[in-house]
Amino acid sequence: MVASLAKIAFGSTFTWDGAPIAELTKIGGVKLSAKTSDITSFDSDDAYEEVIPTILNGNSFDIEGLLIVGDTLGQVAMLADFHAKSLKAWIIAYPTAVAASWTGNGYLTAFEMGDANFDGVLTFKATIQNTGKPSLGITASTGGTFTVTGNNGAAVVNPASAAGVYQYVANLVAGAVSYQVTPTCAAGVITLIDSLGNSQTIISTNLSTVIACTANGMQNIKLINTETGKAPTTYVIHVVEPV
Repeated sequence: MVASLAKIAFGSTFTWDGAPIAELTKIGGVKLSAKTSDITSFDSDDAYEEVIPTILNGNSFDIEGLLIVGDTLGQVAMLADFHAKSLKAWIIAYPTAVAASWTGNGYLTAFEMGDANFDGVLTFKATIQNTGKPSLGITASTGGTFTVTGNNGAAVVNPASAAGVYQYVANLVAGAVSYQVTPTCAAGVITLIDSLGNSQTIISTNLSTVIACTANGMQNIKLINTETGKAPTTYVIHVVEPV
């Protein structure tokens, strides 16, 4: 029996208006459909109904997650867009190993908080109604490399940065209070998302803005490279300021 090539969905992300939505537990599938028009006539073979496709529809999908009221750029911003009836771009990015993503534009048509139970957590659910054609990207964006430099010296990255390796630990020099990331990629738009959910776009071979680090702690950041019509390539970097 040939081993299955199936992949797990863990690590998938949903981005709304350029901001990743925090702590999701479910990202609904994109559903495409076509309306049909009846063209049945007296000449239809064997009295069977005949149809032809007419208008294509991107339909709607739901996202669900843990309610995080501090996610001002994500969950809170989505609620504001619901009240403003704002059209926004969205991206569903599957794990880098899958090399697939959906992109589209839509409106938030429902926002629902889950029940508050004495032994449960607060959750939320949102519905996105597509307008226009969602696009499926099934080729990975170009990979790249990076360096991390603390205010008091270069970090040691383990394993060594490589285009086909997607998770790292970057050990800063002890006593570092800030750091910067320098990505290198031949094509695409490079986005850095810090541990607070803030994002910035970085030109290849240029330094990011200065990021404050946690004393004797760890921050998880992401470098995402995106080319038009392709799935994003994501690198997760665990930045450690040692004792």
